[in-house]
Amino acid sequence: MAELRIGGATQSDFQAAEVIVAELISNAFRHGDGIIRSEISWDDGNAVLHLVDRGCAFRIPGPPAGGHILQQSGWGLMLVAKLARKFEVENTGKGNAIRVILPVKRKIGSRRQRAG
Repeated sequence: MAELRIGGATQSDFQAAEVIVAELISNAFRHGDGIIRSEISWDDGNAVLHLVDRGCAFRIPGPPAGGHILQQSGWGLMLVAKLARKFEVENTGKGNAIRVILPVKRKIGSRRQRAG
């Protein structure tokens, strides 16, 4: 994430990006077999998280069943969907391929291909 801050524009929302990355990686470990591949790269001036896991298929959810604000679980993916510029999930048959456009714009003049 340090390289993301180095290559990202100052008006970017780095805290939201950290929440997104942490939530998705923790979910991949919690619901998969613990093997994941992740990379953050730049695409058209935006930081993009690519994450592949071997977990069960899922959809981008709305509020959890019951939806009570004090409910302890079920809010993470909804939070990711709200914080991300774009959140896509594809079931590969062996897990999930996740692509998230993070709320981080590339700093003008930065030439790094990978963001973190």
